[in-house]
Amino acid sequence: MNSSDRFKEIRNMVCGVERDGFVNKIVYMLRMSDSFTFERIVASRMPLPWVLCSILKLVMIYGGTNNKLRMIDDNIFACVYNKVLDNSAVYQGELMKVGSINPFMCAINCQQVLYQREINLEVFARINYLFFNGSKNVGVCFEEMNGLSVGKYIDMMFMVYLHVHCCPKEIEFDYGKMLVRFGMKENDVKEFINISSRSVSRLRLELKKDSKIKNFDYSLGEQSPFYNYPLLRLNGGYCAVYSKKIIERSIEIYLYEYVKTLNSKLTQEFDSRFESYVGKILEGSGASYFDEKQLGRMYRGKKTDFLVEEDGCSIMIEVKSVRLKDQIRVSPTRERVLKEFKTSIVDAIFQGHELSNVLQDGKFGKKFYLLIVTYDDVELGAAGTMYDYYFEEYINECFESGKNIRGCLEKNRIFIISSRCFERVCAYRKKYGSFLSLLDDAVLSNEKTETRKFSLSMSLPKEKIPWVKFAHEQFDEAFERILALFPESEVAANRERLKQGTD
Repeated sequence: MNSSDRFKEIRNMVCGVERDGFVNKIVYMLRMSDSFTFERIVASRMPLPWVLCSILKLVMIYGGTNNKLRMIDDNIFACVYNKVLDNSAVYQGELMKVGSINPFMCAINCQQVLYQREINLEVFARINYLFFNGSKNVGVCFEEMNGLSVGKYIDMMFMVYLHVHCCPKEIEFDYGKMLVRFGMKENDVKEFINISSRSVSRLRLELKKDSKIKNFDYSLGEQSPFYNYPLLRLNGGYCAVYSKKIIERSIEIYLYEYVKTLNSKLTQEFDSRFESYVGKILEGSGASYFDEKQLGRMYRGKKTDFLVEEDGCSIMIEVKSVRLKDQIRVSPTRERVLKEFKTSIVDAIFQGHELSNVLQDGKFGKKFYLLIVTYDDVELGAAGTMYDYYFEEYINECFESGKNIRGCLEKNRIFIISSRCFERVCAYRKKYGSFLSLLDDAVLSNEKTETRKFSLSMSLPKEKIPWVKFAHEQFDEAFERILALFPESEVAANRERLKQGTD
């Protein structure tokens, strides 16, 4: 059975089921999954949240379109769920045929990691600095397009998240009553809901029209089509929450993707702001470092944004505010990834090589690391295997042609990490006093297949490590601003509920 036939089989099953009841059942399951760890979900054989999102998209588009409809029940749901799960396995099998495990692991990790990882409240610190306190020009464009200031949008998203966090069993809420209660103007609330929510009928049109992933098999590898509008608009002034993790993802990525649609000048303003954020997090780690301007006074040629000298080792840090686009995530072939990142990640590797070539003759250490910090996850594989599969052939051609300078940077010491991971790496350094213990352990574990880690984040300890001071300050600023809107009698309780996530 080919992809088209598999799609028609599932579509026909969904068409014959009453849509709203099916939607309600899946939304309830997604919301309940927030209450359990991923390990508990697997052990209890509960529906996997990313499979539920794939089914929900199909139901939104095709559900209830037959003349004769059946009400959703457990048997119908199990049949549809198992069919989608089986087709996901076919898609994953195709990824394994390319001769490297990297595309398979990249696609699976990108889809599933959102639902496996713990909620990371540092996202609020990042968004507060990058957007609430960010470029005024970006804010002006946002308000002109949406009729709402970026600051009010952020605050209302934070308020919704706080409500969901504090009321985990409440799937639906009266958005007008909740937001107006905190002093938000009715018109602002209306514009916010227009941005962040969609009704089922409107989703049917938009999901079908705007989907960036046309291949049915690949669409089953999609992370979630709902983070652009994380609230489901219901009748009577109510919204439903799909999942707390989808709201967090929306907070993390929506404004970033909006900025990337603007003109190059505004995009550059954001890029500079993001580099500044990385610098402040690095400063919070307690490490001494040189920034690009200081390096420019010392050396000619290509340089990285930051350089840390630690225990006889040079750690180069280059910031690239890129992310892996959804249509590439589901099929991260060598050709597509190389084309996407030639002017960003590959350039960063060349910068690291050229700088290491200069540094090896100076006072800095003879061992070199390169950390490429991206806005979002670009998890292409373990350091060495990632380089081998995606970039080695092209980079070697550039070295051999004389276009770029080969330095003494070893491929197994090049890590691509997200801002989320970098925050945790710097927190690790603040606590333990060294980047090297983490980086050296990661290199050592990657030497053997049985101990290889797909990304640097997997080498971090599972224990909760206190944030660096700057992240704490940004988080506190954001949530004190929100908590100040609550009745005085509720402030202390809500602050205590959040405290557990930031200790």
